[in-house]
Amino acid sequence: GAAREPVAAACAWSMVCATRSNRLDEPERDLVVEALRLHPPGPLIRRVVGAPLALGPHRLEPATQLAFASTLLHRDPARFEDADRFLPERWRGRRPGRELLTWGIGIRRCVGARQAMAMLETFVRVLRPLHPRWISGPPGVEHHNLTLVPRARTVELTPHPEHP
Repeated sequence: GAAREPVAAACAWSMVCATRSNRLDEPERDLVVEALRLHPPGPLIRRVVGAPLALGPHRLEPATQLAFASTLLHRDPARFEDADRFLPERWRGRRPGRELLTWGIGIRRCVGARQAMAMLETFVRVLRPLHPRWISGPPGVEHHNLTLVPRARTVELTPHPEHP
């Protein structure tokens, strides 16, 4: 469902990004936000026009359905230097604003966004002592309903001696 699937996909993408780039030592929040920027679980945002709307040279009537890909905004080189690279430090000391639409924006923002972020940060914190290591090739992408998830690959977990 909507409460589990995007968070599960985001957990998977967070681990893929952190382990492939060997950046698991980054602050949890920065790591998760950057993974969500590159791989939003629901990359297509749909809306219905409620009143006549001018969008550039186009005039849209009420009930017109719109869809836009947040991934295009998230990887826009005009907004992000090295837009296709996983760089968690870009979020150090700042909160994402309108340039990050993973959970939506405004009155349509996901009501569970804060809980999802808390769960994602906890996931990284819990997995970190297991020293996850990416041991397979580049991740592919699979569609699972409307969510994009990394294609199954291998992550090796090595428990730390102090955490049996």
